[in-house]
Order: sequence, then structure tokens, then C-alpha cells
Amino acid sequence: MKAMLGADESDWRRFAGGWDAMPLDTYMADGGSYRRRRYGVFHIGSRLITPVPAQPHYQSLGHNRLNGGIDRWFAPLSEDVAGSVILARILECCRELYAPLAPIVESWRAEVHQFRIEAAGRDAGLPTPEGRHRDGVTAGFAMLIARDGVDGGVTRLWTPGGGHLASFTMTEPGEALFFDDRRLLHDVTPVSAAAKVSGGHRDVLVVTFAPGN
Repeated sequence: MKAMLGADESDWRRFAGGWDAMPLDTYMADGGSYRRRRYGVFHIGSRLITPVPAQPHYQSLGHNRLNGGIDRWFAPLSEDVAGSVILARILECCRELYAPLAPIVESWRAEVHQFRIEAAGRDAGLPTPEGRHRDGVTAGFAMLIARDGVDGGVTRLWTPGGGHLASFTMTEPGEALFFDDRRLLHDVTPVSAAAKVSGGHRDVLVVTFAPGN
């Protein structure tokens, strides 16, 4: 992915630094304090990519049985992420790749999420606390930004009927998954502090694409 995005190491360090000092996700219905999060929305036209003014993130209870059903207001994307060449190239790449999935769509709504999942001591962090799910969009993208001092975090893909499709662990920054959200379910297993480490974290960028207005 780094090569495809044309990112050099200085670009990547600045981009990845946008996951530091993130605020806690205060909407966790399980009472967990293991997730930090930022959020932003972009309008993706045939030529232009335009940031959308701040707005809440909403998922139905059908798509997120833990935290869905309410408007959730998150801190905006870090400036090192929102204005980066890397994010712009990711959005352009997804626009090109996902166009055949919906040929009549003229523009897309891209929701961009910065996640940091933390684990400390015996307390695990849950990348997908809602369990196996769909995001309720057309397609999605998930890329590992950093993984430090944790075990676990296995990405699993399933058919809508519950059949297992694949399992893999992203370990190298830049590893990414492109997926058709209409055709599969996904989840990620908990992360725990690695042996002889008091705590660690897993940083991920997630982008979802749905038809725009």
C-alpha cells in the first residue's frame, strides 16, 4: 500500500503521528475505555474530494447492536491526516476501485475513522465490540497504521450466512483490506498486552463508502 500510495517515510511518519493524543470514545455502551477515535466525512465527486462540515456518525441498531441508534459526535480528524496526501490518495484509489460496484453512482460519501485500540495488563481492547457485523455501506477499507505491544487482533471475514471466508492478522504498517460490505460480515478479535509488556495499542484507519447525496 505504501508503494501504491507513493508515500515516503517522512509522509508516513507525519500521517501515523495523527493517531497520537486521540480522545477517548465516550459512546461505548459496554463502559469500555479502550478505544480512542477521530472522525470525518468527505464528498467524493468524479473529480473533486471535498471535506464535509462536522456532523455526527450514525449507525442503526441493526448494523451496530452495541452503540447504534444514536448520533455520535467524535473529535475531528487530525490535521496530519485530514490534509495529508496519503488520505487523498486512499480516497482516490477507493473511488476508482469501487466505481464498478455501483456504476450509476455519481458521487460518494466517505466516512473516515481513526481508531486506536488499547490493551493494558489483563484488560483487553476490542476492535469490534459490536461483534460480527456489516457497516451498512457499499464498500469499506481498513489499513493498519501501527501495532505496538499487543497480541491478537485477527481480522475475520464471513458470509452473510455465517460461513467463514478468511482470517488474517495485519502486522505491518500499510497492510490493508478492501471489501464489499454488501457481500460479507467482518470482525476483529480482541487485542491483549503482549508478554512482558504492560500495555500497547493497535492503530487503524477505516474508510466506508456509500452513495453520496
